[in-house]
Amino acid sequence: MHPDILSISEFFMSLASRAFVKKALDGEELWKLLTVAHAGEKLVFNPEALVDEFLYPYNENSAFNRDNLPPLLFVTLPHLTDDHDALFFELEPILRARPKAPVGEQFAFLFNWLRVRLNKKMWVERSGASLTFLPVLKDIYPDARFVHVYRDGRDVAMSTVNHSPTRLYAHAWKTAKRVGINPLKRPFLLAETPIVPMFEWAAVKLMGLEKKLNTPLPPQETGAFWSDMVKIGLQNLADIPEERLMSLRYEDLVVNPQSELSRLISFMGPGLEDDAWMAEASALPRYREPAWKQLPETEQAALNAACAEGLELLGYDI
Repeated sequence: MHPDILSISEFFMSLASRAFVKKALDGEELWKLLTVAHAGEKLVFNPEALVDEFLYPYNENSAFNRDNLPPLLFVTLPHLTDDHDALFFELEPILRARPKAPVGEQFAFLFNWLRVRLNKKMWVERSGASLTFLPVLKDIYPDARFVHVYRDGRDVAMSTVNHSPTRLYAHAWKTAKRVGINPLKRPFLLAETPIVPMFEWAAVKLMGLEKKLNTPLPPQETGAFWSDMVKIGLQNLADIPEERLMSLRYEDLVVNPQSELSRLISFMGPGLEDDAWMAEASALPRYREPAWKQLPETEQAALNAACAEGLELLGYDI
């Protein structure tokens, strides 16, 4: 909503398992990464799986269909403008002409081009579960500022039960842990390891990932995934200097939206205060009774136990 901030949404997550596999890309490789969806991305980024987040409108005027939709149009460009197809085709010759450069530099070029094109002062990228690839972000953007937005893990676990892509990630985490691999840690970090893209097609076709995408996990299992992600994520946040790291607790934002948003906008940079934006944005948060408290006592106890480590690290009562 902010008039001066380019809100880049789900860019890294839309590239899923391949975002950071190559350390450097030329223009053709960059364009291919942004425009060719692989089997796993097609499985996850569709209107049925991402009811709220998926933004590309399939209609008679759309330039693409479900078989050839580029990842850049899953969420990112439709989030910025209704004229997303035209913006996509405007970008093509510019990005394809890029010389070979480190992957972080290529992404930053794209973000800054969009910032200038859409008349903004700065850009912010926000991807769900981006805490998982924080080690890569620190490497490629050593001077970046980071905002860690977090929430009571029991509420996260309950929402994940009905959020297919995150649930699939939890399925993969659970399966990999059985053989001693953690996709939340290097060298098997999702989006960085080349292993996943190599076997992605086979995993979708032969290992029943579509079934897993639609197979519920009990809250205690999604809660355990959340807890491990928070534990590892906090370790990765620990060496970021204080002046480049802000923590924002969801529950505080709901109770005190103006003060928390003021703190956020001050952290992001000088000159961004905007009264109209503050009035509009601070009216959005609404308190909701935690869904996990509606569970039977035995299930609440199991969920508490699964989330305990992450809750303790973030300062929540159990």
